[in-house]
Amino acid sequence: MKTNRFLGITILLLLICTTVTAQESKPGKMNIGIISRINHDEKTAVVLTGSNDFTPGQILFADIDGRTIELKITAVGETEITCGIASTDINLLTEGIEIYSLKAVKENSIAGEYKDDSTAKTGNDDEAPRRSRRWRPDPMFFTGLTYDTDNFRRGSDFYGKKSGVAEAYLNVIISSLFLHAGYENPGLNFFESKPENFQAVNLSGSFTESTGLPFSPFFKFDYKYLPEAEKINKSGFMTGALGVSYNMETVRLRFSYARDYYTDDLDNDRETFKDYIYTLNLSIYDYNFILSNIHLALNLTGEYYNNRFEDSKATPEDESRKGISSITGQLYLSIHFSDGLSFFTEYNYAYMPDSDWSRNVKKRDWFGLGIQMKL
Repeated sequence: MKTNRFLGITILLLLICTTVTAQESKPGKMNIGIISRINHDEKTAVVLTGSNDFTPGQILFADIDGRTIELKITAVGETEITCGIASTDINLLTEGIEIYSLKAVKENSIAGEYKDDSTAKTGNDDEAPRRSRRWRPDPMFFTGLTYDTDNFRRGSDFYGKKSGVAEAYLNVIISSLFLHAGYENPGLNFFESKPENFQAVNLSGSFTESTGLPFSPFFKFDYKYLPEAEKINKSGFMTGALGVSYNMETVRLRFSYARDYYTDDLDNDRETFKDYIYTLNLSIYDYNFILSNIHLALNLTGEYYNNRFEDSKATPEDESRKGISSITGQLYLSIHFSDGLSFFTEYNYAYMPDSDWSRNVKKRDWFGLGIQMKL
């Protein structure tokens, strides 16, 4: 445990030191996405992003023919954000324009907060070029690699006791649709882990509806395929989740209900469609932590999990589990560079209050780290 903590602290310090050097030697813009569609009546634009590390009220900008246009975030979804734009600037924007973080280049952009119609920097709307308003999906691609010192999931170890796990992945964003494909391998035994001898292929997709209000409904689907499931008497599974996200200035609250379907009943020995989970998540953000391109998030997640699949019909004992499987606090720090490269590190601490999930231990902690690049 001490080794894990030392590694996490060392990585965090190295990343911060690297960023300080890069920030001093190469200031520049930080591209966060592109405009996918514009509503001229409501004076809003939807921006596709590679993450949801944004908050309502945050200021972004676009460069149009040497002029800086400000956008104020009004709603945050899983894969996109909605921004308000001054009426004097709305006709200057079109789909496909790149949007940048205001904080990363504040010395080159308009200072101050978001301006309304009466105070915004003005121009003649009749002189604005007539641009196409047709919506185009314009997919965005991201690739990355992550490593966690423990694969703690829903109150238990998925790959065996204290097993580290790595995942190489590709993410695709198409409008409000987010797609993920990853290969997961628990074989990196940096801390004397002893995982089960199998890997997994992770496929997932999510859709978030931006309503223009603080509330954003979302749907998510996950499929974990286990190529060697038969050898170890396990089953892959699918998960469908429905939820809603409430976004405030620097706080996001999410609630979801998910249902599992296991693809193998292990020779008619298990219930395949009885598992469900309720999840409540609170996130607090700081988008200017130490430096303007360092984002800090504090996450608190509680889960109520009804796990019937583990109950074998061949045994008289009831092996099913239900209750609050975990309450997890997470400290998440990400560092973003202007060329689309980002690093992250995280520390997680979980408490299992229910006896069904804390038969061996009530507390767990682990570190994670990763790198992502926009293609």
